[in-house]
Amino acid sequence: MGGMEEREKESGAARIMIFAVVGVLIALPVIYVLSTGPAMWLNNHRYISSDEGFVWEFYGPLRWVTSHCKPVNDFVLWYVNLFGLLPNF
Repeated sequence: MGGMEEREKESGAARIMIFAVVGVLIALPVIYVLSTGPAMWLNNHRYISSDEGFVWEFYGPLRWVTSHCKPVNDFVLWYVNLFGLLPNF
C-alpha cells in the first residue's frame, strides 16, 4: 500500500511540474510582447537609451514577426499606442 501512495505523490508532483513548465512557456512570450509598451515609453522618456542597441536587439524577433504578420503588427501598434507612442518597427 505504501508504494501506491508514493506513486500517487510522484504522479501529482509530475503533473504540477508539467503545469508549471507549460505555464512558463505560455507566459514568457506574452510578457515579452506586453513589455514593448513600457520599454518604448522608457526609451522615449530617456530612462533607457536606444543608442546602446539593447532595445533594438531585444525586440528584433518581434520586429521580424510584425513585418511578416499583419494581425500581430496591428495588435502591437494598438498596444503601444495605449502608451501614447508610435513604434519604430
